[in-house]
Amino acid sequence: MHINVAESRMIPVLVRTAFFGKFPNYWCHLLLMLVLFLVSGSPVAFSQAVGGHEDTSGSVLVEADTLRVLSYNIRAGRGTDDVYDFRRIADVIIESRAGLVALQEVDVGVERSGGVDIMQILADYTGMEPFFFMNTPHQGGEYGNGILSRYPMADVVNHHLPRVGDSEQRGLMEAVIDVNGAEILFFNTHLDHRPDDAERLLGVDVILERAGAPEHKGRAVIVAGDLNDIPGSPAYSRIAEYFTDIWDLFGVGDGYTYHTDNPDRRIDYLFFRNAGDQSGTDRKSDSETDWKQEGEKPDAEAVKGGHRSGEGQITGYRLRPVSVRVIESVGSDHLPLLGVFVIERF
Repeated sequence: MHINVAESRMIPVLVRTAFFGKFPNYWCHLLLMLVLFLVSGSPVAFSQAVGGHEDTSGSVLVEADTLRVLSYNIRAGRGTDDVYDFRRIADVIIESRAGLVALQEVDVGVERSGGVDIMQILADYTGMEPFFFMNTPHQGGEYGNGILSRYPMADVVNHHLPRVGDSEQRGLMEAVIDVNGAEILFFNTHLDHRPDDAERLLGVDVILERAGAPEHKGRAVIVAGDLNDIPGSPAYSRIAEYFTDIWDLFGVGDGYTYHTDNPDRRIDYLFFRNAGDQSGTDRKSDSETDWKQEGEKPDAEAVKGGHRSGEGQITGYRLRPVSVRVIESVGSDHLPLLGVFVIERF
């Protein structure tokens, strides 16, 4: 039996997780969820009782202070069967329960994908707000990257990345995401695919420059996208000096995201950094003892991000990653990558 998560909007988050997350002790979890449901008296009250809140779009229930981020190179919606199926992409997004989605290889008005606005189609299916920037014109339309968000976004801009030779114009989307008052700097990018490292390294330099811009001081940062390069490569190593690859902390298995038919490499990523963090390499060495033990927090002054509240007072927060996984899908030649963060406030 197939249950469409998009049509099960009133099923509370944890009940849906019990069904689709394939937790062990299935019946124990299900029984516990049913008891909580009966005690709460309503689906919405039940969701709120277990730490969630009802999303006003009506599409899914989003956990308070939990940020789910999806990075997905959708190849304009063309699946491994060579069919352009946008509902298939939307189903992945809906079932992931992501609140923030970074999309690469997006078409708007392009002939090959039927001349449609893919971002608007996905927004209509998911109930999320779309943001798109063209990096290059293609077949009568626009080709670039997009972001879908359930959270308010501000200062959304696109930076055209430096080119080497006669290459495709690439871009870096930048936005400030307000997650229940915590302002998080979010980047979405798709770097050069050619063997030479030069252009990818220039692209990484732009990411680092923008992440360190004075206006973003005090904000945690998430970088999502397709780097077109593997761990240990020059471009990966450069960005890993300043950010942590969430797969290094919680990934199980090889994490391969390309090619969908027979994945043999990891080129799609979620990196993050808290305000005041040390280098990515230094933090990885502490990950087993610092971040994988719940309830243990490092020195707040060393890692805090901030946002302004009330009369100019700064409230601190930090991102704590808790999981990451590659999602099985035939909707593109890439597999989507889902990371989950908890926003800890102090």
